[in-house]
Amino acid sequence: VSFWSPGTDSVNRAFLQVVRGHLRRDPTASGALQFDAFMILAAADRDVGNDRRAIRPWLASLGNSRPAWVGVTGAIAFNAPRSSILRMNSPQASTP
Repeated sequence: VSFWSPGTDSVNRAFLQVVRGHLRRDPTASGALQFDAFMILAAADRDVGNDRRAIRPWLASLGNSRPAWVGVTGAIAFNAPRSSILRMNSPQASTP
């Protein structure tokens, strides 16, 4: 299942440049998700400090009282109900 591929926006271009420069290969989808997670936590730490009791509400505010955080995997917000289902579509296989 492919759920991320590098985009052409400025966020993705910068991410690709850094990853290719350090790893000498393209990033994986997992690497992109990990990068976004790290960057969100870094932003929370800058805004409210490293206290868990302050970070949790900051994260919950994304997409609510704060705009969604835009990362390399897209906009990230925590305003959807936990019961929502995430559906991923696999790319259609090409026939030889």
